[in-house]
Amino acid sequence: MSKMYKTKFERLFDIPSTKYDLLFLFLSALIGFIGLSSSQPEHSRLIFLIPVFWCMASKRYIAFLTVFLYKSFASRGLIPGAAIFFSECHTLFHAICLWLLMNVGYSFPFLVFWSKNPSRKALCFLAAFLVTYVLPPISIIGAINPVIIGAASLLPPGSGFWGIGIALLLIMYCCFSRKIASVSLCVIFFSAFSPLAFAPAPADFYPINTSFGRLASGSIDFSSDFERARMVFDDLRARRIRDLEQRFIVLPETIAGRMNETGIRLWKMELDAIMRDDQVVFWGGEIPTSLTKYDNVLFMYDGNELSYSAQRIPVPYSMYRPFTNTGANLHYFADGILPLPDGRSAAILICYEGFLTWPILLSMLHNPDVIIAPSNFWWCRDTSIPISHERYVSLLGRLFGIPVVFAVNK
Repeated sequence: MSKMYKTKFERLFDIPSTKYDLLFLFLSALIGFIGLSSSQPEHSRLIFLIPVFWCMASKRYIAFLTVFLYKSFASRGLIPGAAIFFSECHTLFHAICLWLLMNVGYSFPFLVFWSKNPSRKALCFLAAFLVTYVLPPISIIGAINPVIIGAASLLPPGSGFWGIGIALLLIMYCCFSRKIASVSLCVIFFSAFSPLAFAPAPADFYPINTSFGRLASGSIDFSSDFERARMVFDDLRARRIRDLEQRFIVLPETIAGRMNETGIRLWKMELDAIMRDDQVVFWGGEIPTSLTKYDNVLFMYDGNELSYSAQRIPVPYSMYRPFTNTGANLHYFADGILPLPDGRSAAILICYEGFLTWPILLSMLHNPDVIIAPSNFWWCRDTSIPISHERYVSLLGRLFGIPVVFAVNK
């Protein structure tokens, strides 16, 4: 009688599944917290457990919470960072609301595309992957893709699109079989204790990090831009870049501010006096496209020609503001490729783009030789965001077998 009662009790509340679900939720939060911000880069492999947890979840809301908790803890630096960035017009409460809305939006497809039927669940995961990371509008906030991280960290360097396909197939197989999912959990867990190496930056690139506080995108303050430019030129002279062995000098995002014709002439004139004839300088700036709209770009100047690559997906809300006549422009289908004077090509991932999936996939179709990743993290320099960005872009480079060059303003 007691045995029968216990069986009915377990069947009613699904106790065994509940225990697993609670464990998955706890581990999802923990993995989000340490995955990309740990001092040990091999811990990033644990992030590939998140889609496996999603496959093994017994209920729809557990599947949603698994992804939501991972993303929420992985993006925790957004709360203090946004509070600093918007301190002139918003409060910490607004920063928390922004953080919650982005994470709910990111996780929503994994709630909608879920099924208890194994074969249907596999197709549902593929649909959720495409909606979250490839198709607009959710792909605009579809950051820190666990499938990309799994392919980059668990497979050999240079696996590229084949590696992404293999990672997707593995997750879809996990939807069919709990045994396969359990074996995958063990393999991924124990792999997190083996070293993970990244290719060094190209020897002919010289990145320069800066420390200009409150270097905000979209601000129009030409006097501050002029003073900052003077400090940058003085620093380049002090570094004697003309005497460096490196040919390519990389400065951070937004370092030049708003660039009108006078500003462009100033930068060309000063750089001509500082650099060698064969050297190339990259720097971040903004090009106005109307009175209130602009392109956030990375300039490239080789002493003769000035070219640039525009940021394809600016940060939503703070830069990209849809349905308004202000903010940075979206260039969703641009390839982000800059041809270099020596015949190579560079994929440009400006700041926020380094967290996303679509920009890197589009760039990799052109087989670039190097990834240049300038960023501006003055607003979140004491949070987990800068190290997470560096780790994720490094994983992207490892996945496609391409070296990465960083230049950061903190």
